[in-house]
Amino acid sequence: MRRSMTLAIFLALLVTAPAWAGVTTVNLGDNFFDPDNALLAAPGEQVTWEWPNNSNLHNVRQDKKLFYSGSATSNSNASFTRTFSAGSFHYYCEVHGNAMDGLVRVKPSTEAAPPSDSFTVTWATSGSNTGNVFDVQYKVGTGDWTTWKTDVAAVSVLHGSIAVDGVSLTVNARPKRGIVQVSLIPYTLEVTTLGRARVGTRVHLEADQVGKIVRHVLAPYRAARR
Repeated sequence: MRRSMTLAIFLALLVTAPAWAGVTTVNLGDNFFDPDNALLAAPGEQVTWEWPNNSNLHNVRQDKKLFYSGSATSNSNASFTRTFSAGSFHYYCEVHGNAMDGLVRVKPSTEAAPPSDSFTVTWATSGSNTGNVFDVQYKVGTGDWTTWKTDVAAVSVLHGSIAVDGVSLTVNARPKRGIVQVSLIPYTLEVTTLGRARVGTRVHLEADQVGKIVRHVLAPYRAARR
């Protein structure tokens, strides 16, 4: 599921391996979430919803089902945990609607750098399960917001190409939404910087131009079907 994120002067794309994650507990009461407004310090942190001493049926559903605990229950041993990417996530109990709702807000994390250097903004970790495909915008000073990247994985064409740190590679599989798979031969690893890459290494991505054009042409038809 694509989510929207607006960032200032964004220069590097990063999805990191999860480090130790803080956990915020939200209790489900009759009929409220406590707390109903959770603020997480960084992507990769978790929220656990617990059902202590309920007499009514409850569940947890994010508006677009980015996370969903399943059918409503009054089981006092029930719990539900999600690992969050950056953004604002409104959720509610399907039984009680907006009369029982809550919000989780997660700040993107930023690594500072000296002036004139790039810096890194992290909005998801490899453990995040609340969305990891984003539209990203940037602005400089008081200038206008400009789109930097939009849904890179969605415009990657099977057996087409994707540029990783300027190296054009063939997309040989798309295992699931938000993920593309490429293969690297020994020669490519030897003569490019990709030979030094490891899990968590920051890379710049550029999607297939053909995929971008196809998505643009099909956009009006896809919108008409919604």
